[in-house]
Amino acid sequence: MNFGCVLRCCLFCFCASVFFFCFCVSGTAERSVLAYFCVVRVVRGVPLCSLCWLVSECCAVSASSFPFFCIACFCVLLPCFGGSAAARPASTQGAGAIIGGLVAKVNGNGALAVLLDNDRFDPAVPREMITLSEGRSKFISNEKFQEVLEWVKSAGVDRRSDQESTSCILFHRGWRADKLYLLDGADVHCLSHLNKSVRMSVLEKSEWERDQHRQKREQIKERMKEKEMRYVLTKYSGVFSACVAVLGVVSVFGWNFKNYKKQQRSYQLAIAASALSQPHSKRPIKDYVHREDEEQRLRQTLRQQDLFHPRILVFAGFYGCGKSILFRSAIRKEKMAAVFVDIRPNEDPLRSIVKSLNVQNIDACGDLLNFIGEASDRARKAMHGVTPLFVLKIRDGSSLLRIYNEVVALACDRRLCHVIIEVPIESLTIAMTALPRLDFHLVPNFSVSEAFRYTHHLIDPLELTHF
Repeated sequence: MNFGCVLRCCLFCFCASVFFFCFCVSGTAERSVLAYFCVVRVVRGVPLCSLCWLVSECCAVSASSFPFFCIACFCVLLPCFGGSAAARPASTQGAGAIIGGLVAKVNGNGALAVLLDNDRFDPAVPREMITLSEGRSKFISNEKFQEVLEWVKSAGVDRRSDQESTSCILFHRGWRADKLYLLDGADVHCLSHLNKSVRMSVLEKSEWERDQHRQKREQIKERMKEKEMRYVLTKYSGVFSACVAVLGVVSVFGWNFKNYKKQQRSYQLAIAASALSQPHSKRPIKDYVHREDEEQRLRQTLRQQDLFHPRILVFAGFYGCGKSILFRSAIRKEKMAAVFVDIRPNEDPLRSIVKSLNVQNIDACGDLLNFIGEASDRARKAMHGVTPLFVLKIRDGSSLLRIYNEVVALACDRRLCHVIIEVPIESLTIAMTALPRLDFHLVPNFSVSEAFRYTHHLIDPLELTHF
């Protein structure tokens, strides 16, 4: 035994005697604890100057406690000189320190890879150095440990031994599954028994979860901010502006496209067919003077029209004899679909017919005769085979001969529709009456009673428009 060891043992005996003396004689608990602390520090190799503080604290000890001092020295020296140096750790020669740890891996040569309690990892600890073993740790069956184990599995650790050792080390160091997203490089230094790729997969898992938690926190903050209308308006002002701009562009595009569609021939043809197939209004005619006999004859003439034997009906009468209103009443009672056309002087009859069909763009119709023919064909299909009817009213200055040349192709040649012409008897000539395919009918003037009723409707005693 060398001199240093003897000196250390002597110091230990001295400190131990001071501890027993303070505890047994002085009765001061604080001094006893301080003395014990010094004993431990001296055994672990603290310099001699540390004893100065002990002497200053214990200088009031009575001399009558000398026997206790001797007994303490004997009790302490006996284990110091009797111990074997080989049984103590090599790093603390003669210190006698014992430290706990967690076995992370069993090497092929039987040595153990142990995570010590001081956060150091010893990759090769011989089994002879193990003083006490608890066996399988109790926290293996803990529910929280199983959550940590599942997290490690999801991190990409494949080997079962690596999964269990990693989970044990992390759980032993206080990590739980709900906080594992906080792992970083400094926290996995104790996993040195694993391959670098495995450690990196664990770090990648924690980093991914950190990003997820960060995004969730940002979303929660954003939702809290969005409760204020001012923030919403500020944040989404660009979106609102873009939506308004897109809405404006779409509305302009839709308006232009709608106008473009309206200018197409197909759209104009649909309007014309709808006008031809629309039945006459059922509302009663205001201020109408009933003429039962003439109306009955006209209705019978309308029913006798045959498309296989086409004829153009010409109703002639003097000005003001009630031709137009008589036609409207008869057609309304027969529930027929008819289009009334006013043909003015120096105007194309076919163009006037197309205008009466509510067509907006006549130039898009192309050939007017073909257009009227297609519209009549569509109207006939819509009315289940009923032939449409045109009632042409000739104004002053219009020639029946010119109108006849245009409409004879519709009514007789192509047999697309029925045509009735209303003409003043004053404008008829003998040459007109000789035209083929024309049936002339005379509308008589009012009788005295009918004329009285008619003028009675027209006279307004306040306005004196008619007198």
